[in-house]
Amino acid sequence: MNLREAVQKYVKAAGGYGHPLALAAFGLSTDETEKSFSAWDEDYQISRFMELTLEPGDSNGQPYQVNGFECSHVRFHPDIERTLTSSPSS
Repeated sequence: MNLREAVQKYVKAAGGYGHPLALAAFGLSTDETEKSFSAWDEDYQISRFMELTLEPGDSNGQPYQVNGFECSHVRFHPDIERTLTSSPSS
């Protein structure tokens, strides 16, 4: 899954930007989830519009290891759209 696909899936599943969505909702394996979100977290142009959190009270929020930190949810900021339009390989 590339970033564009992930953001589209996020917006649809979360009901818009700024809402927490369980990482499990992306339907990826644990390994794919951790690798993809770790790579995006390391990229400043992406990570400044992406917030990873650990939401312990959510039964859908299985914890993942992203760059050594445990997290279960993601929130994308609407300005991620600028990154998607400026990068054809997103």
